[in-house]
Amino acid sequence: MHIWVLFAIIAGIGMLGYNLCAKFGGGALPPQVFAGVMYISGTIIVLPIFVAYLLKQPDGYITSLPLKPVLLTVGAAISVVIVDLAVSKMFNLGAEVGLGMTSISMISIFLTALIGYFFIKEGYSSINIMGLALALVAVPMIFHGAK
Repeated sequence: MHIWVLFAIIAGIGMLGYNLCAKFGGGALPPQVFAGVMYISGTIIVLPIFVAYLLKQPDGYITSLPLKPVLLTVGAAISVVIVDLAVSKMFNLGAEVGLGMTSISMISIFLTALIGYFFIKEGYSSINIMGLALALVAVPMIFHGAK
C-alpha cells in the first residue's frame, strides 16, 4: 500500500466532519456567512502553523517559492470557496447529506479522471475505467427519488 493512502484515509475522516458540519451548520446559515465563518476560523487555526513553519526557513524563503505552484494554490483556494458556497446553498435547499455529498464526490471523481486522462495523460486500467463507468451510472441513480 502506498504511504499516501494513509493521508487519504485521514482526509476522508476529515471530510466526514466537514460533511456533517456543513449539513447542520452551513445548511442553517446563508452561504456567505458559512464560508466567512469557515475561512476566518481556518485562518485563526492555520496562521500559527504557517508562521511556525516560516520561522524555521532561511531568509527569503517566501520570495524563492516558484510562482506557478503559488498561483495554482490560489486557484485551488478560489475553487474551494466556490465549492463551499455551493455546498451551503445545497443544504439550504434541503439536500440530504449522504446523497448530496456523495453526488458531489462522484461528479468530481469522474470529471477529474477525464481531465487526468485527456490532459495530464494519466493511464487507467480496465478495472479503473469500469469503476469510473459505475460512478457515472450511479450519479443519476443517487438523484432518483431524492427530495
